[in-house]
Amino acid sequence: MVTTTVTKNIVESGHVSTGAVCSGQVTVNVTEVFKSTDFGNGVIMYTDHDTGTATFVSDANGMTYTGAFSDFQALQSVPAGSAFSFSDITHFRLKAPDGSSLGLTFVSHATSTPSGDITVNLENLVCSA
Repeated sequence: MVTTTVTKNIVESGHVSTGAVCSGQVTVNVTEVFKSTDFGNGVIMYTDHDTGTATFVSDANGMTYTGAFSDFQALQSVPAGSAFSFSDITHFRLKAPDGSSLGLTFVSHATSTPSGDITVNLENLVCSA
């Protein structure tokens, strides 16, 4: 049995425009801890624990919304399946100093190759008041 743990810090930032209230700059700061265990029989157990913060600055009113989140995924490959991919949807609420809030939802895709390289892509960010 071989266990590998990889910790990555990822900062994603971009402009969101999904309506008057939800137009602005979003920054997501994530610490991801990937752990894979190869049981030696072609079966791999994979876990991913994410913790982080998000900040959204509204174009409409300049209000800054902030929040924290935590997310966990786990999967086990089928025998002889050392390459795999999966998707995850994360949703969290952000709050402004005046008590107003909005939601952010994003889809992440992760791919692991037989050599152990892990690629994570964040996409489809949606904002809702």
